[in-house]
Amino acid sequence: MAPGDGGDMEKSPAASNRMSLPGPVEVWAFQDIMSISPSLSSALGSSKPGAREAVPVDKLLFVCTGNICRSPMAEAFARARLAGRPYDVSVASAGLLQEGLVPPGDAVSAMAGRGLDVGAHRSRSLALMLSSPPPLPDLVVGMARGHAREAIEHDPEQFLSRTFTLKDLVRRAAAAGPRAAGEVLAGYLIRIGADRRVADLVGLSRADDVADPIGLGAAAFRRSAAEIEDLVFAMVDLVWPDVPEPRGQPRT
Repeated sequence: MAPGDGGDMEKSPAASNRMSLPGPVEVWAFQDIMSISPSLSSALGSSKPGAREAVPVDKLLFVCTGNICRSPMAEAFARARLAGRPYDVSVASAGLLQEGLVPPGDAVSAMAGRGLDVGAHRSRSLALMLSSPPPLPDLVVGMARGHAREAIEHDPEQFLSRTFTLKDLVRRAAAAGPRAAGEVLAGYLIRIGADRRVADLVGLSRADDVADPIGLGAAAFRRSAAEIEDLVFAMVDLVWPDVPEPRGQPRT
């Protein structure tokens, strides 16, 4: 069995060209993110009133340590929830360890009990996925703080504004309300994350971590699957709502 799929892990063998998080920064303001990311600024500026463009593909990536339990569960739940909705979303998952690992039997059984099959899944490497040629993921969702940090540290300019833990993303999106009709994903993520602090992703707190079921038995896997299902369904309903809210309409 691979090392535990836990939230607070030792330094992993991620990308060699690593950049450090901007230590003195306390708040990620909208203008700060735009100034460090010309590519993001360009993407946001390309959406103009009245423009008729092809519907973009949103690329969603879930991350955990081994990519054999939590993130494959999240990937499967997201695919199921997105089915039939008017969006083009590419869903994948990756981990911090080697590729080709298989999900444990308890994970497969827990998901089968919820009508989904992850038996054919094989782990993928986050470092390799983020180092691949574009397009990069539009939204990276870590099962724990450490997983979000891995993506951001790979390239802060690219991933600072588009990376969240699953629990933090759901909490912020619920407070802000569903993405509005016509609102680009990058703009929505900046809007809901504008007041985030670097401290939200550093430190040893597990408040935003999804519990790791590895080694804890079948019941723990069933609890993890139930928790991830609830969180992912809530995330999809907010980020890719079935009926998008009209732009500019106040929440009721």
